[in-house]
Amino acid sequence: MKITLDIPSDKVSFFLELIENLNFSTVDVENQSIPEWQKDEAKKRIYAIKNGEMKIEMWEDVKEEIFKKK
Repeated sequence: MKITLDIPSDKVSFFLELIENLNFSTVDVENQSIPEWQKDEAKKRIYAIKNGEMKIEMWEDVKEEIFKKK
């Protein structure tokens, strides 16, 4: 069985210590850092939006347009 938990960062150490003391569990901590290429791409898009080269739309509006009844 696999369980995914969302643990506040200030409680992670406590939680991991608790889990490691249980004999029936294993701890596999995944690296959740954001890759540099993805940060760079986000910066490019923010710049493009600020300069009017790209626009953003609210998801609710886009969803409504996509699923509009014909």
